[in-house]
Amino acid sequence: MARPRRAKRDLSRSRPRRDAKPRVLVVCEGEVTEVVVSNPCFEFWLLYHFQDLTSSVDRNVLCKEKLRRHFDGYAKHLPPDFPFGHHSEAKRRALRVADAPEDSGIIGPNPSTNVWLLIEAVRRASARDVAGPG
Repeated sequence: MARPRRAKRDLSRSRPRRDAKPRVLVVCEGEVTEVVVSNPCFEFWLLYHFQDLTSSVDRNVLCKEKLRRHFDGYAKHLPPDFPFGHHSEAKRRALRVADAPEDSGIIGPNPSTNVWLLIEAVRRASARDVAGPG
């Protein structure tokens, strides 16, 4: 009896090279979509609007202690006075971390974030919308 044909190789099970960085791929309606990653969590990007942090941190410590130093009662919502305009400073801090991911889909070390890529993409799209067609 003939063996059934094997499906294409499942790359999620292949062993990465030692120097390879883990990557995240998201397939949405058949399209590969770029993603941004914050390690240990998204709140790390928020913290960078206020301060540097280069040592590993637990997400609970980050949310319950570090963010609450900057605004009271943080519970997964941002206050109206959140300093959204400080994203350039947050990006600068993010890029200073050793082995910081500078590309989408890369899972960097704890702590790291590349959410600034999303902010820049939104700003570019907004500028194109304001400029109008072509």
